[in-house]
Order: sequence, then structure tokens, then C-alpha cells
Amino acid sequence: MKYPMIPTDLPLSVIVSLLAVLAAFMCTFAYIVARISVPRRARPKGRCGGSVCTERRGSIARAMRLATCLMGALALSLPQMAQADNAWTRTESSEDATYRELMAEGDRLAQRAAEPRGLRVMQRRKHWKSAVDLALQAVDVYEQASLLRPKAAEPHYRAAEVLNLHFLKDPPDPVYRDRGPAERALSHWRAFAQLSPLDPRVTDSLFEQALVYTRLASQADLERAIAAYEALLARSDLSSAYGSTVATWLSNLAETYMMVGRLGDAIACYRRALAYGNEPLHGYGLAVALDRDEQGALAREVMLSHALTDRLRELSQDGVFFVPEGEKEYYLALGWESLGDLRRALSHYRKFVESGAHPRYQKRAVDHIRRIEAKLRGGYSSGIRVGEQGRVSRRVP
Repeated sequence: MKYPMIPTDLPLSVIVSLLAVLAAFMCTFAYIVARISVPRRARPKGRCGGSVCTERRGSIARAMRLATCLMGALALSLPQMAQADNAWTRTESSEDATYRELMAEGDRLAQRAAEPRGLRVMQRRKHWKSAVDLALQAVDVYEQASLLRPKAAEPHYRAAEVLNLHFLKDPPDPVYRDRGPAERALSHWRAFAQLSPLDPRVTDSLFEQALVYTRLASQADLERAIAAYEALLARSDLSSAYGSTVATWLSNLAETYMMVGRLGDAIACYRRALAYGNEPLHGYGLAVALDRDEQGALAREVMLSHALTDRLRELSQDGVFFVPEGEKEYYLALGWESLGDLRRALSHYRKFVESGAHPRYQKRAVDHIRRIEAKLRGGYSSGIRVGEQGRVSRRVP
């Protein structure tokens, strides 16, 4: 059990005020003691016994002299104490000023990093630096500000956002080649959430964190992505959010469930996503999850119901990615098989196997290859032919 402690870091101006009150109290106390310490003697009414009055006046005088000495000592020490108090104030103000300067410098660098390249060249032709260099400098400055104020949450948030904008969004490969920027940004997001847990931006950043964990792609990172999506859904008011946004959150969570082998959870989550937004992309995910759960007939039925109208276009739209990239081939294979183009489906199933994506689902793909090869050998005729092939986590809700 901890008990309350007496503060030891009070400003000296407060201490001076307390001492002044104490001196006044001591003066009053000395006066009262002097009044009651001298015994009363019988004396004629209306007259003052000479010795009694003399003793009383002497005691009062001594008490007053004592209080005067105390007040004098206090007065003599005031300049030194005031000087020390001013030094303390100057130190605190200096730290505040340094913190504000660092945050302003970080904002300036971040703004320059976000400017179009041509504008940066025109403004600083002799000292031009790339957006990446400027972004890294901004993050370094924000980190210096966080060291100056360890309990401040804002530097961590801004550092994470700069790293996310310049290093983590829309990478050339679905899986990050360099884990450094991702882990650095995630550490800042975690620090921000720890220091300011009630800030609404904590909830807003969970979607980006989940995407970053997904692109890191290890089993532990995928579990952390699931935790981020679940926290996002738990902290959000789904009834007031856009249906398409909630559907994207649920669909991404379902895809991540499927990546770690939780097919039952994935199927349930895809169905929730379709309830919020009946988009073909969510239907394709549900079909793949059903197929991998060995519900092949129902999977092809679900896939066909969406592919007939969408023509598999949503698998190729901007902002959609697969982790690993070979996962895309399974979606395309099941889509073309449902549409009756077995040769194209066979080609995509083979590409999925060759990619080595998701070893737990390789056997299912091999079974499809054998089944389709047997049909083609038996003279099976392709059915519906759809013009365009298509790409599963959506980037932007």
C-alpha cells in the first residue's frame, strides 16, 4: 500500500508564502501564550496591579520581538529565495520553449517531405533533399521532443504518421522488405496509445496498424493484426459508421483469420461483412474460405453469384493486395472455375502451388488441379466465358 507523500518539488514562491503564514501564526500564538501565562492577582476593580501589568506587558513584548525576528529573517531571505524561484521558472520555460521548437521543426520537415518534388527543388535548389531524407529527419526531431518530455503523447503520434505515409503505405511488394520502418512506427503508435489511451486517434490508427502487421506477414504479426482489427471493431460505434467502412474492417479481419487457419471465424466474419456491404470482394473472400473449409459446392455457388455481375474486376482494383502475393492466384482460380473456364482455372491453381503461398492450403489446391485435369481429359467443355481476369485485404475503407 502506498501512502500520500508530501510534495518536495513545490515552487519556492509557494514555500515563501507558507513560511510567511507560519510566522504570522507564531506571532499570534506567542501573543496568546503571553496573555494566559501570567496569573491574575486580586486587584481593585477598574485598577491595574502594577506588577501584573508590568509582567504581562513584558511577556507580550518578548513574544512580539520573537515574531519580529522571525519576520525579519524571512524578509532578509526573500531576495535569495526569489532569485532561486526565478531561476526555477526560467529553467521550466526554457524546456517548454525547446519542446515547442522541436515540434515546430518536425512539422516543418514533415510538411516539406509531403510537398511535390518539383516544389522542393524550386524552393531549395541548392540544398535539395529527397522526401525520404526529410521524413527521417522529421521523425528524428519528434523523437528528440519525446525524450525531452517523456510523458508527451503527441511526438509519438506524429512520428508514426510520418513513417506510415512515406515508408509503409503502398509498398512495391505486399510484404515489407525492410522491417525497420514498420517496427519503428508501431513502437510509436503503441507509446501514443499508452500515454493517451482516450485520444480518438488511437482508434483511428488501429486500421493502419493492422495493415502494417499484415504486411510483416509472420505468424505473430498476423495475430497482432487480428488483435488490432478486433480492438478497432470493439472501440468503434458501428451503428454510426459507414457500412462500407465497417464491411472493409470485417472483410480484412476475415482474411487474416483465414491466413492463420481459423476458417470458421473467417466464414462468420465474411458473412458479417456482406451484411454491412454486399460487395463482390467480400463475396469472393467468403467463397475461398468456404472452399478451403471443404464446402466446395457452396463456395462455387457464392463465387458465381458475385462473379457474374462483377466479372472478377474487384480482384484487380486499386487498394487491394494479397499477403503473400501468390494468394491472388487461388481467388482467380476459384473464380474462373465457377465461371466454367477450367483451363484458366487450372493455370491459376498451378501458379498458386508454384508460389508456395499458405502451405496449409496447398493440398486443397493440388486436389483441385487433379480434379480439373480429370475433367479436361474426359472432354469437359468450358461453360460461361467472361472477358477480364482480375486482385485480399483492401487498402482504403
